[in-house]
Amino acid sequence: MDKTNETIETRYGVPNKSQPSSSSRRSTKQQQNNNFIANLRRSFKTQKCTKTLLAVFLASLTLIIMSLVALAIILPLVLKKQSLTTASCVLPYVRSSSTGNCVNILIDFNNCGADGNICLSNYTSCSNGLCSTVPVIQLTSYTSIWTGAINGPSDDDIFNMTLPFAIQVYTTTSSFIQLTTNGVICLSTCSNAWLETALPSSYFGAAVLPYWDDLFIYSKTWQGIYYASQGTTPNRTLVFEYYTSHYASPTEYYHFQVKFFEATPGVVQFIYYDAFDTGASCTVGVQGSSSTQKTQYSFDQTNSIQANLILTFYTSSGTYTNSTIG
Repeated sequence: MDKTNETIETRYGVPNKSQPSSSSRRSTKQQQNNNFIANLRRSFKTQKCTKTLLAVFLASLTLIIMSLVALAIILPLVLKKQSLTTASCVLPYVRSSSTGNCVNILIDFNNCGADGNICLSNYTSCSNGLCSTVPVIQLTSYTSIWTGAINGPSDDDIFNMTLPFAIQVYTTTSSFIQLTTNGVICLSTCSNAWLETALPSSYFGAAVLPYWDDLFIYSKTWQGIYYASQGTTPNRTLVFEYYTSHYASPTEYYHFQVKFFEATPGVVQFIYYDAFDTGASCTVGVQGSSSTQKTQYSFDQTNSIQANLILTFYTSSGTYTNSTIG
């Protein structure tokens, strides 16, 4: 081999690096610039898309959180309302389809015997689940001491009660009384005695006796003893309303009110709405003790008690007056 023509590439095996032309170099750089710009654009697009997705995600997350908060607030209210409207009513109460409340179908005039059964206008009450013309209580706002349709029958019972103000009969003043189902209200010694006697009676201390007889409260009816405080201090009136029948005679009605007046201690008033036997087997009056201080209106006296009669007793003087309603 001609050593003068031997090149470095041949001798040492180094590849031949021929120098590219200037136009080739410019083309390569331009391509690189284009690639860089393209990559940069893709990067911007990717970042913009990422930001958009992030914004959508945050908005969705916020909406979910707000929905959960609203659900946490509303759900307990819905469940409570559902519980109130779906809770079982225990007979004789049933769920009213019009109000959603439990109603007593034994005595409810608008749901007599069944939900939605409204008694016609010629009836006065619902009794034992039947539209009836039997009496209804006169008080429109009251507290039940005992109601036959709610508490069942009652015979020879005594109920204790603390009053909102003290009442007076003769010289006895008390804010605690006892009411018997036999038509006696006691301020001191009391008894469930059912066989009436003339006054004064040894069964009672200071007492008012609007209709002392063997009375009975029948179940499944409006019969019972009710109470109301009317007016404002110092002119309040205590009203006790009895609606009963006679023992073993459920259709013999005895219906009356007893009133005490805060402004006039010692005055008590009886108002009669119904008395089947007209007083033939009862004692009516007031007494201050078991031996003295008594004002007797009647004792087993037929026709002594009529509907609409009003008796007003003045225990400070031991007198009474009578009048009629209206």
